[in-house]
Amino acid sequence: MRSRPLLSDYTWNHTTLWAMKSDDAYTYLQCGFDPDTVRDQLRQLKEKFGDEILFHMEFWKLGTGRVAPGAIPVVYYKSEERLNEMIDFCRAIGVFVANPHVNNVEGGGRYRPDNVQLLAKQRYDPKGLLNPGKMVTFQPEDQPAGTSQR
Repeated sequence: MRSRPLLSDYTWNHTTLWAMKSDDAYTYLQCGFDPDTVRDQLRQLKEKFGDEILFHMEFWKLGTGRVAPGAIPVVYYKSEERLNEMIDFCRAIGVFVANPHVNNVEGGGRYRPDNVQLLAKQRYDPKGLLNPGKMVTFQPEDQPAGTSQR
């Protein structure tokens, strides 16, 4: 058994896990930044939330060839209201947020306006057997409208 963490233990999302292990009040968000305004977005978030939000930045190459900054910021959880305030502020300044603290697809921030997820669910799982209740806009084909999937 090793006594000290390896450098690789602090890469990718391991930093989030280390923070959450050190203090139960830490949680995280999943964010995507605008490549052109990322510095200003980070500045605004730090000014508004200080050490309540700590950034773990990652970068990936988009299909366009541009490099996009993303983050899994470690957030010090004080209350649901404060967490929602952080999410709302991110979105207001153009930072994409996928909220891992919700139990449905639509509430997480990745639900697309063109309903591609709903169309895929209707095509590949028309009876709603997989992950029932995970997509609130989905209605199984054999269930009357207005009734719950659960």
